[in-house]
Amino acid sequence: MFNFCANIIWQSLSIKLIRAFGFYYLFFEFLPAFIFQFQSLKSNFFIWIILFLFSSVGSVIYETIFIENMRLENYFIGSLLRDKKKRIKKTWIIFRNNFIANIFIFLGLILFIYPGVVLIKRYQYVSLISEDLLLGPIKTFKLSRKISEEKGWHLFNIWFLSSLVASLPVAFLNLITSDLVYNIISALYFPWIRYNTRVLVLMPIYKEYMKKGE
Repeated sequence: MFNFCANIIWQSLSIKLIRAFGFYYLFFEFLPAFIFQFQSLKSNFFIWIILFLFSSVGSVIYETIFIENMRLENYFIGSLLRDKKKRIKKTWIIFRNNFIANIFIFLGLILFIYPGVVLIKRYQYVSLISEDLLLGPIKTFKLSRKISEEKGWHLFNIWFLSSLVASLPVAFLNLITSDLVYNIISALYFPWIRYNTRVLVLMPIYKEYMKKGE
């Protein structure tokens, strides 16, 4: 497992991945989230809402871009935004299905935590299925649950351990740098690791499962 985790971390920080997706990550994920991070809810509620929505939508757009191109094994995405209608549709479906799944996960977490962890494992393929097959929530959840029956906990543990280990060096910076420097680095680094390691862990199993079903 540790070798697998090390490989996932190495892939997520590879120059090839950064070169392919770095610009889209900075524009859609980092910049909106970083601006939102410094906007206080008390200072201006309307601006806070706008930035929150901008940040949330930006995250889903980047997630859609990353998932689609990892599924296609495409690292040359200069013409990515040509089919805008299809991109908007995929982004909406991923947002909608994840939003509904997160409601169930949240309810599970407040019910003694463990049911929520089970649902996180069960719904870990929701984003991948939503981008690829454009299914409704119920069909997406059923398929995600079915795929997760195969190495579900094993992959969940790998993703969790990979994210944790990769986050430790940056978390240590909080002890030796100023709050501003730490906030910039953490806002830049943590979402990248969180999104990318999860997709890199799950995508091979997802593609293998879909190929068997053809």
